[in-house]
Amino acid sequence: MATYLDNYNLDKKYELIIFVENITNNSLLKEDISFIFKKFHFQIIDLKINKFKLFTIKNFFEWKKIFLINKFNYNYLKKVLYKNKINLNKFDEIFYSNERSSNYINQMFKGRKIFFFHGIGDIKIFIKQNCILEMKNLLFYYLNFIFNKIELPKKESLTAVLFKNFIKPKFVKKNMISVNQNYYKINFKKFSKKKIHDIKFKTKHKFILYILKFPRFKVGVNNHLRNEYVINYLKYQFTKVNYYIYQSPVLKKSNILIKTKDNITKKERKIINKLVKISFKNNKFQVLSDKKNSYINAEVFASHKKCKAIISNLSTAEFLVKMINSKIKVFDINKDINIFNVNSKFFTRKNVDINNFDLKKYYKMNKLISI
Repeated sequence: MATYLDNYNLDKKYELIIFVENITNNSLLKEDISFIFKKFHFQIIDLKINKFKLFTIKNFFEWKKIFLINKFNYNYLKKVLYKNKINLNKFDEIFYSNERSSNYINQMFKGRKIFFFHGIGDIKIFIKQNCILEMKNLLFYYLNFIFNKIELPKKESLTAVLFKNFIKPKFVKKNMISVNQNYYKINFKKFSKKKIHDIKFKTKHKFILYILKFPRFKVGVNNHLRNEYVINYLKYQFTKVNYYIYQSPVLKKSNILIKTKDNITKKERKIINKLVKISFKNNKFQVLSDKKNSYINAEVFASHKKCKAIISNLSTAEFLVKMINSKIKVFDINKDINIFNVNSKFFTRKNVDINNFDLKKYYKMNKLISI
């Protein structure tokens, strides 16, 4: 968003109000916001929004409860705006992404709204569906708009896209605004340098960034089949990663920085640390899996001058890193992970949140992947 404002020379014209929802690392987020938007006049307002649901066919019998939660959130936001003397009608534009609060604020605001891609998966919002799905989506869009006071982005919504040049031409829409990549590179390198300094990350050696992602489990951490899946999943993945590393004379001499997301449990961190020691005997490695480090985006480490390659299971980080440094090698192990999951009895909709949306259909993967 800051890059978009830079791009259109809006730093002096705009006065910003930034809404921040209550999360675990709220103080760190505010610190980052202050750094990113330091050239602008801005005000940060804290919000405490309850988790909400949308009306769907599946949750029909919960509609009364859903309505009441959304009504509470909507009224709460109106009170916050009134308390802070904010008149939305005086604003020129609203920038938003996937925040809960933006759904209600969009419904209140009648001016220009720009949706910013949070990740590569957001392309699905702007893809035309078949007639039946289009009608169903339109019906529930208006039901949620009228009764729950929620306005969601839809395929006609104005949107700002950083990696527009990675999208296949037939899926590029007129309502997609390009964000200047050169401005982004400059801004991101400054931000990355700060974050690297903040966590005192230092290395004299070349390293590979390995982004280790887990599925979103629906069963508890003590589930025996989940633990069995995790162990087999890691063993299989580490074997494949070792194979890619040893195909390259440069990479096999590199250190390995393993970065997880914050959906990894304490028990799973122990399993990771144990198997990493066994699997990567020939490389020095470091595992960043605690909450503090998990908060930092993987692409921050990938922008480091000593990072020579990134290994990941099809993530937004791959696109951002390739854009920032076109020379970096990117090894996408999505195909390998899919083969493992197809043969896993545990990997079902009952146990795991499965998303069958095929991103490779919409993005030019040949511009991205090194192998």
